[in-house]
Amino acid sequence: MERSNGEKYIVPVLLAEMLGSSLLMLAFNLRGDDTLVASLTYFALVVCTYEFSGGHLNPSISLGVYISTKRYVKNLLFMIFIIVAQTVGCLGGLGIGYLLRVTVTDEATG
Repeated sequence: MERSNGEKYIVPVLLAEMLGSSLLMLAFNLRGDDTLVASLTYFALVVCTYEFSGGHLNPSISLGVYISTKRYVKNLLFMIFIIVAQTVGCLGGLGIGYLLRVTVTDEATG
């Protein structure tokens, strides 16, 4: 939303937010006890998605940016789409992480 002309490129913005949120959830679920990996993954995802969407990757950050821009009527629908894309991406990342953990755990325990 804070990127200039971001509302003209709705599909790339939504895909970047959905994929970034999905990879972020996957990294946090598969990190084990290593917090450095999750932090570096978050930094890398924000850097990669910044040019497309501003690198929010989190509905609370998107809501904060929406409130701070003070263009409530113009950006309302776009903000809702971004939050839905982030939520779908997070749920997809959690599902993939669950499937990977179950598969790896079942193979390791026999």
